[in-house]
Amino acid sequence: MRIVSSPPEIAPGGALAAAALAELVAKVMGIESLLAKTDPFYRYTITIEPAPDFDDVPAALFQPPGLAYAKYHSIDAARCVIIRAFYRTEGMAHLRPIRTHFHLTPEPGSPEAAAVREFWKYGTRLQHIPGMVTVLNDPTGLADNGPGLIYFVPSVDTLLPDLEVRLLDHNGEVLHRVPLVDPARSADQVEGGYSLTAQDPAGAFTMVVTANAISGRYGLRFVLNDLTGKTPGQVRSSLRFLRDLLPGNATVLAVQGAGELGHRVAVPDGVSSMPRRAADLMEFTKALLIFQQYTLMRVTFPPLDGLTEEQMHRIASVADLLLGQVYSSDWYSISIEASAARVIMAQSTLGSAIIRTRPLAVDLGSYAIEFDIEEQYIFQRPMCLTPVEELRALPEGEIVQLVLGEGGKLLLGLTVTRVIG
Repeated sequence: MRIVSSPPEIAPGGALAAAALAELVAKVMGIESLLAKTDPFYRYTITIEPAPDFDDVPAALFQPPGLAYAKYHSIDAARCVIIRAFYRTEGMAHLRPIRTHFHLTPEPGSPEAAAVREFWKYGTRLQHIPGMVTVLNDPTGLADNGPGLIYFVPSVDTLLPDLEVRLLDHNGEVLHRVPLVDPARSADQVEGGYSLTAQDPAGAFTMVVTANAISGRYGLRFVLNDLTGKTPGQVRSSLRFLRDLLPGNATVLAVQGAGELGHRVAVPDGVSSMPRRAADLMEFTKALLIFQQYTLMRVTFPPLDGLTEEQMHRIASVADLLLGQVYSSDWYSISIEASAARVIMAQSTLGSAIIRTRPLAVDLGSYAIEFDIEEQYIFQRPMCLTPVEELRALPEGEIVQLVLGEGGKLLLGLTVTRVIG
């Protein structure tokens, strides 16, 4: 288990003076050199680095292999001293543990309080939990006591077999298999409880298995992750899995190419937002896959929370246009120069129309795609309400309005129709 604490905020005017910083650097470098020679259990690195954003701790913060713990000491708003301890060999965690005493102080009834309860029962991951570190038997002597934001992050277990999660129908037939990566195991803080977390290869969802040998409880749940920056091809199979998490089906942890592990867990009855959300994302995925067939730029999920209803409607419409769809609707008026209006009125027939084109593009919020295709607007049966004599007398560049004549429509399609199939 890795434990990270950080000050919730840095006091104003907390920057170290240059002389004090130089003294601190010299001190920590001396301690690191001394520990390297004298501590047979751990090796240490003590560095001064840019201060991370503890409101959104990056995954890279927890990735060095063999990390026993990391401690962050703020220097100022931009820098911090980071003490990292690494196991010299396997088994050091039991032979020479680094013990921490802490008091977690989440707000009662908050999501953080619920996360703490689950951590206590199953050892599940915690992050951004306010608390107080009271004792840390840190051989460096640099670990201060005090309030901080506490993170408990289980280590990835590289000795586990290749795992997958399966979705079964009511007959026990496999509907979906999704490989799992980065499995991490941890134990509870009481007795008998443990948890295992993993995610699909694309990182579209996180799976959490919780179990307690004493109570016999066993659960398996899924959390949909942010898809920003992922390609539609990466997440498609994972979204299908989440879409079909419906009552009557069941999930089970298994070894890839082999048997099941643990218990089958029935999808509970009742309305769940997960399948509905996954189904909506599947539709969005289909649109992105269509776009990808018409451009060499890499098409990825934009931040979905930033898209307006109008943008979402346009995304769906452009996907339909690329599939050969032609939209038909009423139109009310268009602006046109008087000279062009005179030509149209002189040649007006039952089949007359005004055709306007523009390059096809779609705005995805964080970026846009411009296609090498034009969309075509056909305004059928245009009529000018300006009397003919008056129309003839208007200057060439004067703007007049044309309106929809009887039986006319506005048709929207592409100048070159290509049906994907």
